[in-house]
Amino acid sequence: MRRLWLLGLIALSAGLLLPSAIAAREPMLWSASQRHGHVVVTFSAGDLAPGELVAATSSRRNHAGELVVGIKLRERLTLPSADGRLRWRSPHTLRPGVYFVQVSGLEVDGLTDCTPELLGCGQRWSNLRKIVVPPS
Repeated sequence: MRRLWLLGLIALSAGLLLPSAIAAREPMLWSASQRHGHVVVTFSAGDLAPGELVAATSSRRNHAGELVVGIKLRERLTLPSADGRLRWRSPHTLRPGVYFVQVSGLEVDGLTDCTPELLGCGQRWSNLRKIVVPPS
């Protein structure tokens, strides 16, 4: 009986710790909004370096989780630090419409044979957020 109780406790502990370990390897998009057509995001990069912001008219993603249809904005996230929650505003604007937004993070260690800009490897994509840019 004690053995079963111990195994159950170990399984429960692993179940609680594993999601946080996985989340640290993926960027998390906490919020996305717009201000005069500029996309404003709050996100965490986890153990990754900030990569890109993408806004698209479709929520369709590829096998890596990246938005792939109706891309209307793609910008490099330029931030001085990647610690904690980060806020970023796009320099370019979007036209009025409905958009799906996500950010990426780049692995910075162990990528000697990989160029993320060309191959997309070493790049992890966040969850999606929907924004609406109203007509002015």
